Amino acid sequence: MAFLGSIFLDWVVIWGEKIPQTDIGTDYFWGALWALMLGATIIIWPVPWEDKGHLVFAWFIKALIALSVVLLYEYKYEIDSVGYYFKPMSDDFIDRGFSLDMTEAKHGARRGSWNITTLAVYQNFILSDSYHALKISFCLAGLVGGYLFYCASKVFLGFADRRLFYAFIFFPSIFFWTSLPGKESIALAFTGLYCYGVISWHKFGKFKYFLMLLAGGILTMYVRVWSGLILFIPLLVIILNIKRNSIIKWMVFPLVIFMIGFTAYKFSNITGIYSTQDLIEKIEFNIEHGRGGSAIKGGGQKLGDLKSVAFELVKNFPKILFRPFPGDVPSAVGLLAGLEGVVLLLMFFRVVYRTRLGELKEPLVLWAMGVVLIWASIYALSAFNLGTIVRWRVQILPIFLGLLLYLGRRRQRVAEVSSPGFPVTAGQNSGL
Repeated sequence: MAFLGSIFLDWVVIWGEKIPQTDIGTDYFWGALWALMLGATIIIWPVPWEDKGHLVFAWFIKALIALSVVLLYEYKYEIDSVGYYFKPMSDDFIDRGFSLDMTEAKHGARRGSWNITTLAVYQNFILSDSYHALKISFCLAGLVGGYLFYCASKVFLGFADRRLFYAFIFFPSIFFWTSLPGKESIALAFTGLYCYGVISWHKFGKFKYFLMLLAGGILTMYVRVWSGLILFIPLLVIILNIKRNSIIKWMVFPLVIFMIGFTAYKFSNITGIYSTQDLIEKIEFNIEHGRGGSAIKGGGQKLGDLKSVAFELVKNFPKILFRPFPGDVPSAVGLLAGLEGVVLLLMFFRVVYRTRLGELKEPLVLWAMGVVLIWASIYALSAFNLGTIVRWRVQILPIFLGLLLYLGRRRQRVAEVSSPGFPVTAGQNSGL
């Protein structure tokens, strides 16, 4: 009643003035009602009962913030999320459905953006063209994504550490950018499915988990097609370490190689990079033409050869993985992202201090490092806006965060007990 009271609705109308909706009050009502309905479905989700209470609590906080605090962000800034809602209302909009075809659309948007727009079209058929209801649906995708990463952590550790549940859902960038309509929520959900499939397949060796990771990887490509390179190349580490069944190894190896080649072909088409010279020119253009208030513009430097490209790549790794820092982006959201960057950097130093080189040989550790490094390699040469970097990092942030927590943990000597699927530590504290 407090949320739907006339006083609060007056503020909703003011804060929602940039939303292309004639009746913001009704629009907001549908969003609040949709949040209640989606929250009620958690009781029938096929998840353990002990998780449902935590999911309901997390959903309440996430929906509450999306329907209140996020309104202020939408009021102050011009954001892409409103565009996903508004584009289907344009007179020249053509519903092309879902596709990996990277042909340019009429509004200059890539295919991934139009796939997200298509999701908005289908929801608007059901929920009265409500922007806030659309936002709530993307919030749910973010919640599901965070929960899938938590489920993956349970399989990896052999026991549940509830702190990871809240870390994967409430870590600032994950929480905020999955509270808006956009690619981040959907990419996080599909990457979470992929991650759960990878770890479960490695632990148990069941083919159904390989199908799960394959589905997650392919679906993520519908959001950003180059995600296939980020997610499928590191799988080679897992495949080459298969010892239980060599037949399975040689069945899945050609399929993964095909997906890598297919993604590389699509990636070349969308970027126009077909040679070393094309790559160098593309990087030089990105350096010089950073856009937005938090853009990083270069000084017109020229990259003469691949050696210079490699140097630029390594130089940009800290930027893409840890920045912005406090003061880089002059806004409240930028300050929060800056503090988050400091935390990630301190966690990295803890990893350097505590980790032995031998621990990096674990297949799943190598896989997670591969995902992070390939993601960073692709974006380090194309991302020259700190605000955009934070948003793009959401897709692999749970993997990066989990890697930092695992390698930076306190090493404890705990007894091990055997289990039908994999060894499970007897202790209840992961030491994270």
